[in-house]
Amino acid sequence: MAKAKKEINKTWDKMMQAKLPVWGKTLVLAVFGGLLIFSAYHAYFANKIIPGVRVADIKLGGMTATEALKVLENPFEKEYTLVLKDSEESAVYEIKTQNLELEYDAESTVKAAFNAGRTGNFLVDLKTKLAGLIKPQPIKAASDFNTNLLEQRLSEIKGLVDQPSVNARFYLDEEENVQIQKDQVGRKINSNALYRLVLQSFENLEYSEKELPVVVEEADILASDLQGLKADVEILARNDLTVTHNENAWEITPKEKLEYVSVAKTDGDLGEGELSLKLNTKTFESYLERLAEKVNVLPRGLVTEETEEGQVLEFEIIEEGEELDIKAFTEDFKEALFENKEKVAVTTIPTNNSSDLTKYGIFALLGRGESDYSGSGASRVHNLTLAAERASGVLVPPGETYSLNQAVGAISGATGYNSAWIISNGRTILGAGGGVCQTSTTLFRAVLNSGLPVVERHPHAYRVSYYEQDKPVGFDASIYQPALDFRFKNDTPNYVLVQAESMPEESKLAFNIYGTPDGREVEITDPEITGVTGAPAPLYEETDTLAKGVTRQIDFAAPGGTSVFSRTVSKDEEVLFEETYKSVYRPWRAVFLVGTAE
Repeated sequence: MAKAKKEINKTWDKMMQAKLPVWGKTLVLAVFGGLLIFSAYHAYFANKIIPGVRVADIKLGGMTATEALKVLENPFEKEYTLVLKDSEESAVYEIKTQNLELEYDAESTVKAAFNAGRTGNFLVDLKTKLAGLIKPQPIKAASDFNTNLLEQRLSEIKGLVDQPSVNARFYLDEEENVQIQKDQVGRKINSNALYRLVLQSFENLEYSEKELPVVVEEADILASDLQGLKADVEILARNDLTVTHNENAWEITPKEKLEYVSVAKTDGDLGEGELSLKLNTKTFESYLERLAEKVNVLPRGLVTEETEEGQVLEFEIIEEGEELDIKAFTEDFKEALFENKEKVAVTTIPTNNSSDLTKYGIFALLGRGESDYSGSGASRVHNLTLAAERASGVLVPPGETYSLNQAVGAISGATGYNSAWIISNGRTILGAGGGVCQTSTTLFRAVLNSGLPVVERHPHAYRVSYYEQDKPVGFDASIYQPALDFRFKNDTPNYVLVQAESMPEESKLAFNIYGTPDGREVEITDPEITGVTGAPAPLYEETDTLAKGVTRQIDFAAPGGTSVFSRTVSKDEEVLFEETYKSVYRPWRAVFLVGTAE
């Protein structure tokens, strides 16, 4: 600086000796004075932050980097809470910096402050330096935080604040008169504005209470809009609509009919913004799914020849399938609904079968399960065999779920089942279909070995001796219509075939699962049995249905306990899924009837 000053003085002396007018000397004086000030400014702030620079309300101008770091140390180490207020709902929501793992970076902030006015662009830097002499030059506080946690918190706040607008709609009151439910105005947070607000608070260390950026959303359909359609809806809601298929009929009540009706603004012949009644495709699609479960019939197949290694040599279709014709039935339903017809018939089409049986992908055995029913009475054997026959042959499409209840149909005396022992309401009693759980148990074991995911499985209430004759405790599955079912999913890209095999001479039942092998491997652990408890003391109940002196056992003792085993299905050393099967069995007492009749 001294050398520069000496050079300036030397130049000044030469200029003063020159013959210049007064105004020229004044101009030279001003220029040299500016140069002197400019040089002095840069010399003084060479290692300091330029004037005016600040972070939030913390002034950093004129400080060295070390001094600035010390000043920022305390505010940057604090934990802050940003309060967001929803004035309309009188609610507040907090965002705590510690919950976002937010940390301020003092070194990066000071570096940004020091670089203010030092971009290398003379004009830009000069403008910044001059502005800093007049007004504050704010610098953002550098920070790092977990963006996932912030987005999660903002989503939580949106979930609490957002209220979608609700269109006016028709409904039936208790007297089944058509009424109009009023529309409701909605509220929604402006997500982009909220995110910017939060970031600005972080960058400026500004944590005073702020108003949530909420916008109002009007409903598309107002109550006043529906008045002109009310008469049409009253006609529509007068009668039930019956859906028929073969021997079946299902009633759709007026209340249910309104669920399949929506009001939409139309464009075109009716004019922009005019209203009309439409089929509510969202609710109707759900109805179609339920209806398809009732009317669809999956094709059935049969493997007639295979190698000892399980390679399928011959496969045939033994029963064609049919499925709901969605397009045709939808049109028929719309016509019946809006023309107030009393009935509409279900339209079905044959399942897409072809002469090329390779399309099903039934190429090899995927898994097999067996069970031993030795000691079963004739009625029980009849029932489990009948259920296996009806469960057999089903071809499960890719991505679909197999339901044993759906495959076997209704289980009752009317459908061919005999009376045998079943578990009902905490007791073992005689009932139609006793023994069908042997079928579900056997299929469960086949699915386990095939590596297909189990969707629904229920253990028995107590340990049943039949299922422990050839397997450890816990490898059983019960069904009880309509509440309990056994289901599995075909997660392969081809069909899978469920095929039963009866071996009466060995008192055994088996299920084979066929399909296209994809290299998956199955590992099943041995069950861990805990909490074993003995059976309670026998119960003796008197009855006048038996002669005096006659005793008959109607329930059989079984110890209680918990069985847990797991299954891991992997492919190419990568785990596809893991499942844990826990069965809690109650201790079961023996029950005897004691005759009292003379």
